[in-house]
Order: sequence, then structure tokens, then C-alpha cells
Amino acid sequence: MFQFLNIASISYRKFMYHEQCYLHPVVIEVWRDQQASYMQKAQNSGRHVHLGGDGRADTPGHCAKFGSYTLIDLEKNMVVDLQLIQSNEVQGSCNMKKEGQIRGINYFEHNGVPLGLIVIDRHLQVAKFYIDVWHVDKGLKKKLLALSKEKECEDPRDWIKSFSTICTGCLSPQKKMKMS
Repeated sequence: MFQFLNIASISYRKFMYHEQCYLHPVVIEVWRDQQASYMQKAQNSGRHVHLGGDGRADTPGHCAKFGSYTLIDLEKNMVVDLQLIQSNEVQGSCNMKKEGQIRGINYFEHNGVPLGLIVIDRHLQVAKFYIDVWHVDKGLKKKLLALSKEKECEDPRDWIKSFSTICTGCLSPQKKMKMS
């Protein structure tokens, strides 16, 4: 189309070359500068950093090749760390989330940033840390709904919504539940 209109353009291969040689290094440099600036401010402030973290994999299920784990400062609402994990670095893709969290927390400890509250989802491998109330509520609702579908257990269906309201209302967003 561009040739027909006599408009100059570059090929896809040339675009990817420019992206790799010029754009990627600049983005990485800016990310590292911003992260170093954040770490310096966190060290100097003397406050405990409250983090929220979650992991993602490139494919759902147990056959993912790559995963990422993101840590967010809950008070400043900004991404402060991103860990990339390949499944062959750990024993299988199911361990990538745990490894990402460990690396992220180690990064903060290595930089001398005091950690306060760490909020994560209910992933069983990292349950010794704090979990989010929403994930607890979601899991309990799912189990109660499954129970109410059994033949002689229709009663729970009527109070699932009330239970959910009580569960999330009693534990406000500021309060987090610690797994024992």
C-alpha cells in the first residue's frame, strides 16, 4: 500500500532492530533510575513500606514457561519491583510465583528498605505471609456454593450473600488477616 502511494517506510525487521537497539535500553535505564530513586527515598524516610504482590504466568495452568511477579507500594500506589522468572529456574511453573515473591522481598531487604505489611493472594506456597480479605471471601463463597448444590444441603445458598457481606465488612481494607 505504501509503495503504491509512494510513501517511504521501514520493514518490520528494521523496526524490530531499532526497537531492540534504541527503545529497550532507554526504557530499562529509566525503570532502573526510577526504582533506585524510590529505594533511596524509602531508605531515607525511615517508614516501613507496605507492599502488595501478585504473580502472572504466560499461560494458565501448570505448563507456563515464563512468569512475572509484581510488587506495589500500597501507600503510594506505584509499582516498585518486577521480577521475571523462567520455569526452568525453579522446579516447575507452579513454583514461579513463590520464587518471584522471594526475589522481590530479598531485593528490598538487600537495599535496606524496612518492610511492613505484605499483602498477597491465597497462594498456598506463600500463605505464611498476609493475604487479602477479598480472596478469602471469594474462596469461602465458592465452597459454600458447591456445598449448597449437594442434595440435602440447600440451606447455605440462602445466606451466602449475607455471609460475604459480614466477612468483608468485619475485616475492613485496612485490616489484613494473618495465616497461621
